[in-house]
Amino acid sequence: MKTTYKTGEKGLIKWLLIIIIAIILASYFFDFSVQDAIENEQTQSNLGYIKENFIYFYDTYLRATIEYLWNDIFIDLIWNTFTENMQAIQDGEPTVFEDAANSQIDILEQSL
Repeated sequence: MKTTYKTGEKGLIKWLLIIIIAIILASYFFDFSVQDAIENEQTQSNLGYIKENFIYFYDTYLRATIEYLWNDIFIDLIWNTFTENMQAIQDGEPTVFEDAANSQIDILEQSL
């Protein structure tokens, strides 16, 4: 039985290279200037509009969730535990995992 795996839709570097090549070709054949396009007053107005709406969307809908995930999940549960265990390893002390395993062994021995 042969198993086939579907490759994911990856390739960020590929798309970046395609975009760079497209910009180079557009500048060569169509006298396109990225700097002029970005500095254009209408482009700046559009970018400002997008920025304002993104900030509003972030503040209204995403900020609370992202701050919760960052502060309460990543920092408190993952990062602090990681740094505490690394410090315990460096100091030659048992880690949280070793303490938990030892406490489970003690419970099992008491029940026997």
